[in-house]
Amino acid sequence: MNAIVHQLPQKYIQVMEMQKGLPADEISLDLVQTCIFGLGVLSARKIDNFQYPLSEAFALIDWIYAKDFKTEKGLRSESTENAISTFGKLVYFHGENLSADIVTQGFLNRLPLTTDSAEAPPTHSLFFKQIIA
Repeated sequence: MNAIVHQLPQKYIQVMEMQKGLPADEISLDLVQTCIFGLGVLSARKIDNFQYPLSEAFALIDWIYAKDFKTEKGLRSESTENAISTFGKLVYFHGENLSADIVTQGFLNRLPLTTDSAEAPPTHSLFFKQIIA
């Protein structure tokens, strides 16, 4: 199973890179959400920093956030909120490799999560765990 787990981040990245190349109206937000959520889940696994593609994950998070995907009601989409949540997981599980600026400007400035009610509580909890630690 570990051999598969170590290959998954690159597969998620590959799928999202294909989405990035599509016109905006052809991007599958469900697929983007699934992949970015998967990258967040995998960051919590024991994939060391040499094998976890931090820079690629951050680049995709920035792309999703910059696209500013919205719901029909004009709120941030769940794919955007999952990107922010994944950012929090990267900070929590790989924070020793990140500058304080990345944390404050990249993660904290994007809180709170307001659309994805399932993802908001654990993400906000990671924020408080990071402060207390």
